Amino acid sequence: MQSELEKKDQEIATLQEEKENFENTQVEPGNENVNANDQNETDTQWNEVIKTYEKMKPQSAANILAQMDETTALNIMTDLKEDTLARILEKMPVEKAANFTAKLANQ
Repeated sequence: MQSELEKKDQEIATLQEEKENFENTQVEPGNENVNANDQNETDTQWNEVIKTYEKMKPQSAANILAQMDETTALNIMTDLKEDTLARILEKMPVEKAANFTAKLANQ
């Protein structure tokens, strides 16, 4: 159990680092002078984040998404495969899953 918990903590730390890297590459409003290479790098980083969530166990992904800021979590969930999203939502607390589902339905 302790080994599994340490593994999950490392997974969370890695995802948080990826999230920070992604956020640091975002374009500030009014600063549209981003070249195509920067955009491609951002797209690649985002795709890697999505792939990471696709590979995770649903319970782990649910725990992380439930703890992160809502906007980022919704952005990630929007890009997940439908079956992956379903498995993750069913592992979330009911209130969180209902909230995310309602917001996803209104996008």
